Amino acid sequence: MMVYKLWTLAGNVSGNSAPKGSSISGVNSFARFLTLLVIFVIVLAITYFSTRFLAKNQSGTTRAANMHVCETLQLAPGRYLQIVRVGKKYYLIGTGKDSINFMTELDDDMEFSERELPGFSDILERFKKKKEEDG
Repeated sequence: MMVYKLWTLAGNVSGNSAPKGSSISGVNSFARFLTLLVIFVIVLAITYFSTRFLAKNQSGTTRAANMHVCETLQLAPGRYLQIVRVGKKYYLIGTGKDSINFMTELDDDMEFSERELPGFSDILERFKKKKEEDG
């Protein structure tokens, strides 16, 4: 039903509406197809740009200057230990499906190392080296 409505809308937009009882010619059919294709591309473009706009706005609202989850360790499905920085202090908390539990405040003299995740090029280089060693 929806396809039929779009097909008739495409015919009306392209100005190629056939009179009742007559068959649709090849040119008319091609014009309707092009109109549907243009409408589809416009809908895709609107979807793409609105998703990007919403993602930018959403990421801006979730960032906090004074709070940061430094590290997360999964203990079981739905259960995590997290190190959270609030201001200049660090806390260890336990999170579950329906609860958050304060464990302890971590000492100031503890050092936290920032772990750098390898980039795609690093992984690709390791794969190439391994393949050269094997082959």
